[in-house]
Amino acid sequence: MGRWAVVFSMIALFALFAQELSGETTGILVVTVTKGFRHDSIPAAETALGELAESGGIRVDFARTDAELGSMMAAEHLRRYGLVIFANTSGELPLPDRDAFLAWVRDGGAFLGVHSASDTFHGWPEYVRMLGGEFLTHGPMTTVRCDVDEPGHPAVGHLHPSFVVFEEIYEFRRLDHAGNHDLLHLDLHPQSGAPGRFPLAWWKRYGEGRILYTAFGHREETWRSVWFRAHLTGAIRFLLDDEQRRRPVKR
Repeated sequence: MGRWAVVFSMIALFALFAQELSGETTGILVVTVTKGFRHDSIPAAETALGELAESGGIRVDFARTDAELGSMMAAEHLRRYGLVIFANTSGELPLPDRDAFLAWVRDGGAFLGVHSASDTFHGWPEYVRMLGGEFLTHGPMTTVRCDVDEPGHPAVGHLHPSFVVFEEIYEFRRLDHAGNHDLLHLDLHPQSGAPGRFPLAWWKRYGEGRILYTAFGHREETWRSVWFRAHLTGAIRFLLDDEQRRRPVKR
């Protein structure tokens, strides 16, 4: 798909579901607090997510500090949001109530984890189970050929079946092979080139909630790229759109 075709597809995606979203639970909370490595791309991430939400007419709030995190992720405040996004978070974040957050997801909330969201809460096994995997390691940034697993999914439907991208490529442990529905993967190890299967994006259910994770987002250029913004647009549509999230699970 060409660049402008992706742009128009991205606009159309938001136009389709923004009209259907209303009320107090359609807001998005973007969390960029870090307690470990802090990515230089976080400002670009905030800009991209803010622009995507604005283009869809969706309210977006940002939790950038411990104080904002404590306020916005309190149980009574979470009810204002339909989606929480961890954008390049890291380490053990000072959530005001971990159990309340997981309960919010299980009861029908939506969660989008981007890049180092999988390098967050290593000491909290239930978060890892909710997310569907945990960051293990990465090598130097490299160019890889990525394959699409579910071409009908809004988060990847705009992509060619196989495409090339330059990024920092994560490897994972504790992958939920039974629950994860892969969206993107590599057939070759990003560093050694050895054959295998290396997931890079997936979605899953957690109780009544829905989860989507993408390992991309290390580079500022990635957050500015048309393909990645369309990837995020489709992910947000899938997570917020009732019709999308109720679709049957296919294996």
